[in-house]
Amino acid sequence: MKKLLLMTITLTMLALINSGCKQKKTKPPEEVKKIEDIKIGAIQPLTGDVASWGQHGERAMAIALEEINSTGGIHGRPLKLILEDSKGDPKVGVNALNKLIDIDKVPIIIGDAISPVSLSTAPIASKRHVVLLSPGSTAAILTEVGGDFFFRIMPSDSLQSRITADWIINSGYKKVAIIGSNNIWGHGLVRYFEKFYKEKNGQIVFQELVDDKTFDFRTIIGKILASKPEAIYAPLYQSQAGSFLRQLKELGYKIQVFGADVWEAPELLETAGTSADGVLFTTFVHKDNEISRDFRAKYREKYGLDPINYSYFAYDALILASKAVNQAGYDADKIRVFLLNTKNFQGTTGITSFDENGDVTTKTFEKMTIKEGKIVPWQSK
Repeated sequence: MKKLLLMTITLTMLALINSGCKQKKTKPPEEVKKIEDIKIGAIQPLTGDVASWGQHGERAMAIALEEINSTGGIHGRPLKLILEDSKGDPKVGVNALNKLIDIDKVPIIIGDAISPVSLSTAPIASKRHVVLLSPGSTAAILTEVGGDFFFRIMPSDSLQSRITADWIINSGYKKVAIIGSNNIWGHGLVRYFEKFYKEKNGQIVFQELVDDKTFDFRTIIGKILASKPEAIYAPLYQSQAGSFLRQLKELGYKIQVFGADVWEAPELLETAGTSADGVLFTTFVHKDNEISRDFRAKYREKYGLDPINYSYFAYDALILASKAVNQAGYDADKIRVFLLNTKNFQGTTGITSFDENGDVTTKTFEKMTIKEGKIVPWQSK
């Protein structure tokens, strides 16, 4: 196991674990007393191709920050959130990470929403002993390379791929064509999907990965249809997926398409329009509980729109990070141990618990579809 705990620290931190969003009243740790400003960092894609996720995440964390500070902050002192824009670009994300560590001196950072940025930032954060808590990065390889200080409250894509493979097989589709994103997120989904789908005796008749700037799929669509698949698995980023679906319909083809978690983002529907009706995809979802209902009401009141699923995860991430600082102190090593021993944190996304790799063990992916321009839970016939 990559995460070995010192027994003395573990026993101390176990006594600090507590569920819910309200801060537990404890004696301020010495590290907190010494800090002039109590800060938590955040890295989100506020601009770029996946900006809607970062913007929803920013709004959600603003609500969380208001709640934290309205109930006493961190031991009576206000919490500050230092937010940086990754633009969805790994290089920009690394610069943001280094700024938060070197200049802002934060012990814990929320981010990033997408896997390519976390793949670049997580190993650096772990090397520099700063906790990185991701609300959205699902790439399976992060379990192996994220490092000792990387945590995520969304499950790994290895689980998502298994669910999708079983779903497609159980729907009667034994021949599938794959068109995916040529990045760490797409690679992981395709690799694990292929493994699980073939274990179920499924046949992959076509496979191609495209870079993030590909939006003309007409030639590829011709190749896909020539391979005579029964269904298409298309783990593409949202705007790309929207273009693919629109062009598929424009060319007159009707075939069942399956997607992946980012398809819940607004860019897909904005790009695809009615071409998205009938698609099926897996994504992470929040839980319908008192905390999530309260958050949703505040979000609607403050911004005049509904939160997306990612919003709930970003909200939970900041609440959990604040609890860690409140109870473990302004020390990344102790915060890490606190998170490793978190077993019953109740948030808008349900219970959060982590394994020794920092992967959440209490979340899964749900099956969704699009009907008349709305994302709704899929129901078997």
